[in-house]
Amino acid sequence: MGEQHAGSKFGQAGIMGVALVEPELASWGDFVSEFAMDAAPAWLFRGQPNFEWGLGTSLRRAFTAAGITDPAQRAHHENSSIGFFKDRARLHLPRQPAENDLLGWLALMQHYGAPTRLQDWTRSPFVAAYFAYRENPDCDSALWAVQAYFCRRAVTPGAIALPWDHLGVFEEVYVDSDTGEKVAVVPSLLTTNSERENEIIREAIRRGAGWPVPTLPFDVDSRMAAQQAAFLVATDLEFPVDSLMDKSRWPKQATPGSFAEDLAKRAGAYPLQEPYQLIKKIRLPRAWREPALRSLSRMGITEDTIFPGVDGVGRATANQVRAGELAFRDALNTSA
Repeated sequence: MGEQHAGSKFGQAGIMGVALVEPELASWGDFVSEFAMDAAPAWLFRGQPNFEWGLGTSLRRAFTAAGITDPAQRAHHENSSIGFFKDRARLHLPRQPAENDLLGWLALMQHYGAPTRLQDWTRSPFVAAYFAYRENPDCDSALWAVQAYFCRRAVTPGAIALPWDHLGVFEEVYVDSDTGEKVAVVPSLLTTNSERENEIIREAIRRGAGWPVPTLPFDVDSRMAAQQAAFLVATDLEFPVDSLMDKSRWPKQATPGSFAEDLAKRAGAYPLQEPYQLIKKIRLPRAWREPALRSLSRMGITEDTIFPGVDGVGRATANQVRAGELAFRDALNTSA
């Protein structure tokens, strides 16, 4: 695995690079050391208070509870729920997404507790660890990690990540089917980045691609910014993200010309071969909870920082009382 960097048990590759789907860490200090040093790009993280929980979406759970199993009926009910939310939420929203902004509306629904095919993730392993530990169940918690690059390339064309053409200067040339002449267009002047993202999501859902689609919200509020928010979009409700841990269940269907199809043609160029490259599950023992929350507080990760606003301050105050500690201002007060 190469030369060990200071404080690491996994070498230069870091904890996200080793060939383990469930890597083990000996202490919270090891966790901090590994993730503070790890530079592996494009991983997303999710903390859950119970190690045994899977990664199904709230929409899948709602359908299961209601006994709705037929795919066509599920599609009808999902459409109806989106319309139900739009009709009523507009009364209370000073700003709202465009009518056809699917990602924008799903993000709002997710934010306000409606069941959706989105799942909340974060770009920060430490924010994810806080969500794993903020409740106090009598069990171990879990930190999940998913490789967003591989999942994304499975449903979109091309293997190279490129920035959006905000300048509007990159042309694409195609042949007009009627005239046979070459026509140059600038794609970013014909559609917006948000519209393109919605097209990708809709097409993956339409095909039931299976692969979760990693995405970032476009309309970011203070809470999303503080939590370094990201989403995974379920494209097949019967394929929860943790199914990626079983290689035999990996989705076989790929977008024509996509990275996944390209992989099949060029074995070895980007060797996506084993589950550990896509997903990891790290046990966070219950015994680490108190030192972890103290450590995360020193990093600035508390209820009132990741939930900006008075509601977050209220929950932070409740935590302060439960901890039996003086506020820092009071600790400095030495007057009689």
